[in-house]
Amino acid sequence: MMHVKGYDRKVEGKRAAETLLIDSGHRNIEENDTFTTLISRSQLFLEFKESFTEATGLALALRPPNLVRGLFHTEPTANPFCRLMEKNRQSCQTCAASQRTMVKKAMQFSRTQECWAGLCETLVPIKNDIGVIGFLQTGQVMLRKPCKEGFERLMSKLAQMNVSASRRQIKKCFYGTRHISRKRYRSIIRLLEMFALHLAMASDQLMLDARVREPQAVARA
Repeated sequence: MMHVKGYDRKVEGKRAAETLLIDSGHRNIEENDTFTTLISRSQLFLEFKESFTEATGLALALRPPNLVRGLFHTEPTANPFCRLMEKNRQSCQTCAASQRTMVKKAMQFSRTQECWAGLCETLVPIKNDIGVIGFLQTGQVMLRKPCKEGFERLMSKLAQMNVSASRRQIKKCFYGTRHISRKRYRSIIRLLEMFALHLAMASDQLMLDARVREPQAVARA
């Protein structure tokens, strides 16, 4: 096989650049995962989360940019309808696809998206000089009062998904879904945007504090 000296150098350079880009991407993912793991255990986040949920009745999660699925199902304030749909494979896949779309659209600004069932969820990006290092996630609410027409539309969609839950069970969860006004929801999201800005500015110190506490906790154990 004939080798062209200049061409070979270009190929080697391109491969090296691609390897560097992939390695850098892996490092960013690992650093973002570390950030969200450490900060989610910090006193600042835990106290804010408790106050936020108590004041709004909404769940709040801190998630890395590469996580697709929602994080509310284990929360006490998780939406009962979403918990019910988690048991169905097709509805889970539909929700996962919606999550991926929302993540792509929330890399610059907060993004609120209404799912196929009429529930709204929001991602608020936490950004530093490198880019998005995490998201604040809330929602699973309706921005309008549940109605009969909406319920019948929902039942038609669920029939296509072969959801095994009973009509009575679905109806109870649907009408039990929390609904708030659009104006109030916008105010709630604005509050999260301010907190996201604070987390971004304090991220280095928070991670340092969390890493210092971890060896101390291990030593005490």
